[in-house]
Amino acid sequence: DPALPTAGTGEYDWRGFLAAAEHAQGINPPNGTILNWNNKPAADVGSADSNFSYGPVQRVDLFTPLIAARKKHTLASVASVMNKAATQDLRVLRAWPTIKAVLEGSTPPSARAADVAGLLDVWRSKGGSRLDRDLDGKVDDPGAAAMDAAWPKLADAVRGTVLGPLTDRLAKLMDRSDDAGPGGSAYLSGWYGYVDKDLRSLLKRPVKGAYKTKFCGVGDVALCRAALWTALDAAAAELVTTQGAAPSAWRADATAERIRFTSGILADTMRWTNRPTFQQVMSFSGHRPR
Repeated sequence: DPALPTAGTGEYDWRGFLAAAEHAQGINPPNGTILNWNNKPAADVGSADSNFSYGPVQRVDLFTPLIAARKKHTLASVASVMNKAATQDLRVLRAWPTIKAVLEGSTPPSARAADVAGLLDVWRSKGGSRLDRDLDGKVDDPGAAAMDAAWPKLADAVRGTVLGPLTDRLAKLMDRSDDAGPGGSAYLSGWYGYVDKDLRSLLKRPVKGAYKTKFCGVGDVALCRAALWTALDAAAAELVTTQGAAPSAWRADATAERIRFTSGILADTMRWTNRPTFQQVMSFSGHRPR
């Protein structure tokens, strides 16, 4: 395992390059689709020893359902998928449903905690967009503010009981979330997969490569639910203090997320989009290669 210390006695020394057939590759896949957004290139492929983010949840998951929704795409429809995925919040679309499933059937500790959960449900049903359509400097949907306040607390609720003081040390290796911000790129790394995988195990759902350690509630569903509700209640208390008691008025700061160019050439900013290094759309006029 290249991520672990290796004996220096010679038998693990580098012996040359892999043959082309041994590299991760996708050739003429049955569904006609190859998707990549800086995610791992293939199953069972390792990452660099400084990358701890490869897991079951990654921003490419924003593309997958949108591409799968159509049997045949045009250049315009592929560009539309890119534009939509680039303005969505991965946390509410991919991690929140599993968190909600753990909370299902339990009673919120307060009305304000229930409000936060309700905002996240509604925001997700509308697509989880972080757009500021009217350019008033605020993300349009209050669910964005709810998630921004709740996610760090939810992430700690899942991992913190077991990790204790090591929780913050883990965050120094990899942030709890790779949020929308002036750099543009977001949701490339984060604890999304940690949370989702542990909670799916708790729910006894199928999990490939399940963790040996049970984190949230140390494997106890009731304790985990209580920790998650406490996190949502704390997020609500924070928002009430900073933005007032009306959940419908809570807003995330879209101005702080605007992309700022580092070249020094352009003083302007642009609305946040989860932009790639480059963006390319290709159309093939002939048949797919055999």
